[in-house]
Order: sequence, then C-alpha cells, then structure tokens
Amino acid sequence: MKECFQAAGWGDFKIVEVDENTYGEGSVREQFPPAGTDVDPEDMPEITLKVSTGNPP
Repeated sequence: MKECFQAAGWGDFKIVEVDENTYGEGSVREQFPPAGTDVDPEDMPEITLKVSTGNPP
C-alpha cells in the first residue's frame, strides 16, 4: 500500500489500526478524506486509513 501512495505522489499518510473481525486483517475500514472528495494536489491533506487488525472489537 505504501508503494502505491508514494507512486501517486501522496507522501503524507497514516494508518490507524482498528479492532474488527468481520472483514479481516488488513482491510481498509475507513479513510480520510472520504472517497469522492475533491482535493488540491498542490495542498494535499494528510490521508488517514483505518485498517482492520482482524481482532474482535
């Protein structure tokens, strides 16, 4: 995933692990900015991905 972000020129992102076991470990459960949001590539916000640990909540 990190390589894809870097290839797209999106250097600033963070991963927040969340406990959930419905979709499985490594699945992205939520993102910021939300999908479909217009962003200025010259002023890109920090991207946050909430990623499943695969553990029960």
